[in-house]
Order: sequence, then structure tokens, then C-alpha cells
Amino acid sequence: PPVGVLARDDSTNSPTLPATANGDTALPTPVSFSPQALDVVKSAGAPVQTAPATFEVPYTLVVKNTSNVVDTNVQVVDSLSATYSAGSPVITIKAASYSANAPTSAAACAAPTSAFDGVTNIALLKGDFNLAAGEQCSIKFTAVITYPSLTAVPTAAQNNTAYASTNIGANTGGTINPATGLFTPPAGGIAQDAS
Repeated sequence: PPVGVLARDDSTNSPTLPATANGDTALPTPVSFSPQALDVVKSAGAPVQTAPATFEVPYTLVVKNTSNVVDTNVQVVDSLSATYSAGSPVITIKAASYSANAPTSAAACAAPTSAFDGVTNIALLKGDFNLAAGEQCSIKFTAVITYPSLTAVPTAAQNNTAYASTNIGANTGGTINPATGLFTPPAGGIAQDAS
């Protein structure tokens, strides 16, 4: 102890003082930081054939804050052009089929500024809102896939992956290479998950 000190005690991790002076055992007070975390899941309904080489595929995605802290600047991206590259179809989103909402707060799930089309704009959300711990956002849309001919319609499964992320600032969600499906996370990303 320093010279001239008449009494000394090291702190213990407790909100109350002991019954007697120095009647406790020194114990550091821990501080733990919880990281942001999220989960995204996606499902597809049965394709509906609306013309010989045209199909409508309904999708539902749910992104949820699985941490006990606020997830900041939540975004989900989905490249339909990467999913449906075989057969070179024209890809559109069925009119009025897109929706994004949260059960507890409609304002928590903001639609993107530019409408999602799955080709040139793969962002499903605005990317500048937060989800509270346990809060989730449900996104729905119907993709319209039109192949140039019946022989162009692939017979193999067309696998699709969506990517969710949080960010320190407004979140673009990253990029997905339409030729390879390779996902590049956004700059400033904090947490991410794939469906």
C-alpha cells in the first residue's frame, strides 16, 4: 500500500456493503457486452404456372433480432437473377404482392426507397431502421418468372438464398453476384445471417 494510507479495501461485486469493515472478499465487477445477432428464414410456395413458360412463385421471409440488444440498420437482400439464371428468364415482381411489416410496430419494417425487383434492386428493406430485441419483420412478394420457351424451363431445383445484416450506418445489404451467387457483405456490417 502507498505510504501514509491508514485503511484500504478492494471492491467486491455487490450492490451492498458488508456488515463489518473489510468483511467481504475482493472480487472484480464484470461487464459483458452482448453482440447484435439476427436470423433470417425464407420459404417458397408452390409455383403457379400462369402461361406455358411463365410461373409465379410466392416467397415469405422473416428476419428476427435474436440478441438482447437493438439490431441497428437492418437489411435483407435477395438476388432472383442469381437464383433463376438457368434458362435466361425475364424476372419481375407481381404487382401489389410486396409487403413488409412487423407484428409489434408497422414502422419497424420500412420498404426500400426503390422498389425491390430482385434484379437491379435486391434490397428488400430500407436499411435504416432498428429491430428491438426479439422483434421481427415479415416480408412477402411473388416473383414472376417468364422463360423464353418451354425448352428453356429448367428441370432442376432453383435454389435461392437471402442474406440479412445489421450495420453501423444506413445498410445497402451488400451485393450478390448474379452469375455466381457469391455474396459480398456490406461495408460497416455488424451481424449477418443467410436463409
